[in-house]
Amino acid sequence: GAAPRARPPVYLTVPVRVSDRTPEMLAAMNQAVRAGLDATATELRDAIKRKHYSVNYYRGGAFRSTVQIVQSITKTMPQPTPTGWSVQVGTKHMIALYWELGHRNKFLRRHVRVALWKPTLIEQKAYLNSLFGRTVVRLMQHFTRARA
Repeated sequence: GAAPRARPPVYLTVPVRVSDRTPEMLAAMNQAVRAGLDATATELRDAIKRKHYSVNYYRGGAFRSTVQIVQSITKTMPQPTPTGWSVQVGTKHMIALYWELGHRNKFLRRHVRVALWKPTLIEQKAYLNSLFGRTVVRLMQHFTRARA
């Protein structure tokens, strides 16, 4: 006898549509990072302002320009850089820099220093990182839900 003829295999085919959404995802990610940086910078700016109101530079506070400094503390909008994104929190008043780094005070006749900016950033670091992460995740989850 003749050997039984082998049946050809049967394939189950399912139509699949694949689309590349990389450009949409990158745009959403950039928007989420900008929003996260903006929220973080806003919180840092406000924390520094609160710290300025809670500290007396001079013992009596008579020569303090706190109101001018606090009103001038600003933040920039997030800007793209060659390596990612950047946002700045600062003031145009140099007196804040003199207090932060220290200076020879002509009224007190000694070197004085009241660091507020760096300690505030260090104190707020964990919270700011968390705020950034939560903001980015929330916006990216919105992106995935809206497109699913």
